[in-house]
Amino acid sequence: MEMKRVRVTHHKQFAFLVDRMEAHPSVVRGQKFCEVWIDHKNTIKQKLSYNNREAIATGGGPNTTILLSPNEDAVVKLLFLDKTDLVCL
Repeated sequence: MEMKRVRVTHHKQFAFLVDRMEAHPSVVRGQKFCEVWIDHKNTIKQKLSYNNREAIATGGGPNTTILLSPNEDAVVKLLFLDKTDLVCL
């Protein structure tokens, strides 16, 4: 049985990655840069998708949207994810 490899990225490593991506925006939009970058993009997209579903949900209740870190906000701006409508992943 094959075990799935778990990647752990420290917040300083992620901050460094975001800084490098901001310096080279053409690489950001490439289809496959590296698995760590893809993992982070998917995680951020899932958070944005969840927040969109919560924004249009009915029934009241407490606000359960997920706050993004400053680095995650930077990735959203780099990928123009704030300009698109994410329905579901």
